[in-house]
Amino acid sequence: MFTGIVEELGEIVAIEPSVESAVLKVRGPQVSSGVAPGASISVNGVCL
Repeated sequence: MFTGIVEELGEIVAIEPSVESAVLKVRGPQVSSGVAPGASISVNGVCL
């Protein structure tokens, strides 16, 4: 179990699949308000 810094619990609100990938839309208003486009966010230890 990850025991590092957790700033907010997000919610997946949409999944947009394509041929080779998918776009996940995650609602996390506290964290997302300070994130620049193209920035990485760790989700379950995976940098997205």
